[in-house]
Amino acid sequence: MALQGNVGETGKIRMPKINRRRSPRRALELAIRVFGTDFQGKDFVEDSTTLEVSPHGAKIRLTRQLIPEQEIRVLCQDNNREGLFRVVRQVGEPVGEFSFWGVECLNPSENIWEGALPRPGPKPVPKPGPQLDRAPGRPVDRTPSQSLDPGLGSKAKTPVQFMLRCSQCGMRELVDVDETQIQTMRKLKGLVRGCPACGATVLWKGVAVKGPRSV
Repeated sequence: MALQGNVGETGKIRMPKINRRRSPRRALELAIRVFGTDFQGKDFVEDSTTLEVSPHGAKIRLTRQLIPEQEIRVLCQDNNREGLFRVVRQVGEPVGEFSFWGVECLNPSENIWEGALPRPGPKPVPKPGPQLDRAPGRPVDRTPSQSLDPGLGSKAKTPVQFMLRCSQCGMRELVDVDETQIQTMRKLKGLVRGCPACGATVLWKGVAVKGPRSV
């Protein structure tokens, strides 16, 4: 059966657009290692992450510039499964040193993301337990392996909250940020993340929050 399209003013047949994506993607950050050749013909190996995955492809970020239709090899470091992928296109605008790429697995029956776990977030800081009084006459153990204040060593790992603003649509959101993400924010002047409102993966910048006025 022949495909039918609309006839335009010039007499040419306009064929209907076909959605080439075979399966829906979901936002999932997985650790990957990419093997390939950049647009200058130089071989590279780069550790990075996915932003979205589907059984047949993914959206990844890289510091290297690629060329559509080229082939790359991707290793999912969470389950040690790898596959050969085709670069479909560049997605959106680069943010800082990162560019974003849509890739498609060349083996339709191979899902290298199956069984992989997302990257863990910041671990909760354990609360110090009650200190027991030492018995009379027992010396205090002050070995270097023990800390007099159990909370001092974990304060730096406590997640903090930042009010961030999407540079695409202006949506604001209060986000928990760990120490690694804070270092990224200092480098990029913001945090790259997906927006639940407009769906774009862009740079979110910090917004100053004014406190209540004193009476």
